Amino acid sequence: MLDLPHARDRMVEVQLSRRGIHDREVLEAMREVPREAFVAPGFEEFAYED
Repeated sequence: MLDLPHARDRMVEVQLSRRGIHDREVLEAMREVPREAFVAPGFEEFAYED
């Protein structure tokens, strides 16, 4: 099973921070919002892919 909190943190680091997004509030919001809640059941593992 995918560690979703870890995937969320990794997404913030790889997809946002390394692309020049450094606003603390934006990064914190992206760490707090569970993207898996917005995908169809069974697709949660893909919620943090680019």
